[in-house]
Amino acid sequence: MRKPDKELNESVKAPQNYLGVLIFLAGAVALLILSLPEMTAEEWKYRFQNIIQHQPSSGGNGIFLFLDNDQIAHIKSRDQVKISQPIQSAAVEGILSLPGNNIALLGIDGFLRVFNESLQCLWEVKTYLRNLKKPALAKSGLILALFDDYSIMAVTSGKGNIIWRKKYENKILSYSVDNALFVIEKNSSSNDFGNLHALDPNSGAPLWDYNRPVLNLPFYFSNGLVAFADKWGYPGIFDQKTGSKIYLHSNGGFRIGGNIDSTFFFLSRGGTLVESFSLNQKSFWSTVLQAPLVGIFGNEKKMHLLDKKMLRVFNLSNGKLIYEKHFGKVIDAVQEKNILSIISQNSLISGYFLTAFEIENGKNIIFAYEDSKPWRPLITDKNLFLFTNSGLMKSYTLAHRNSR
Repeated sequence: MRKPDKELNESVKAPQNYLGVLIFLAGAVALLILSLPEMTAEEWKYRFQNIIQHQPSSGGNGIFLFLDNDQIAHIKSRDQVKISQPIQSAAVEGILSLPGNNIALLGIDGFLRVFNESLQCLWEVKTYLRNLKKPALAKSGLILALFDDYSIMAVTSGKGNIIWRKKYENKILSYSVDNALFVIEKNSSSNDFGNLHALDPNSGAPLWDYNRPVLNLPFYFSNGLVAFADKWGYPGIFDQKTGSKIYLHSNGGFRIGGNIDSTFFFLSRGGTLVESFSLNQKSFWSTVLQAPLVGIFGNEKKMHLLDKKMLRVFNLSNGKLIYEKHFGKVIDAVQEKNILSIISQNSLISGYFLTAFEIENGKNIIFAYEDSKPWRPLITDKNLFLFTNSGLMKSYTLAHRNSR
């Protein structure tokens, strides 16, 4: 039986509708591609088998890599790539850049090893405890590290002498170091908060304890001050050495979102409200986030507020919006040497984009595309290094930045 004309007409129109959608999408992608900045060509690239961790060298003119075949690589330029022989029993929990362009490797075998930029082992210390991890460097040059037996240790970076070691009754959730060493000790079944102990990083001597549990989140430092929030979300700013209260927020439900010098930012527990508080001006301003926070960056004049969808730049002192940049979906970001690097995705194009620009004037330095997900880039005096999960490393020159 012949179909009704109406039904026949609809069956004929369906492919045309699909074709229209395809044409629309193709046009949208074409317009997006045309609107993108000009792609930056890499200066050179190098493929490793697999990269586990990376660190910039302390001198600012190279980078260190730890590879999954237990080798170290030190890279300065295309013609200066050094790779060590495999290091015995070197399953590494962490690597740490040291003064003098040296690198420390902390192994699960309990060894702490230090290598120079020629990848020669300068010294090693056997701690007789396994799972040496989470390294940090004190201002005095001491290397700090944790053990699984709830202790923390300080070792000289020059010769590997153990200066002090302190053991706690409970697990150390995290620690941070600046003028003082701040240790969060677990005090319940939760890893979200714990007891705070402030120590002298050079001797391990106790300085002060906080009288309430604190959130197990990053601490922020500025000019001898430390900022953190307690279990109930009351953020405060304190003297690092004495624990004296400089400022305590009157409302709960916040955490520290970041700081730029002596201006601190409080983020609401819901992640929607950012409050700026300047210790110098004793002034507040606030703004509402459009999407989950990625990070707070900037300099003494501008605050860069980056969420999952967009970057907004404010006058640091009064909160006036200067400009904004939109991204499809922000994956990660890092600020180094007054350069902000943002890794993002776009719903219409598969893969990942790197956008690097100067904090001061917002001018693009590098715009690049990668098929596989990149890590946070490392920035040296002359280059930006980008790494991907596939083991590829690309170097982009910053020479044009210094020549403007």
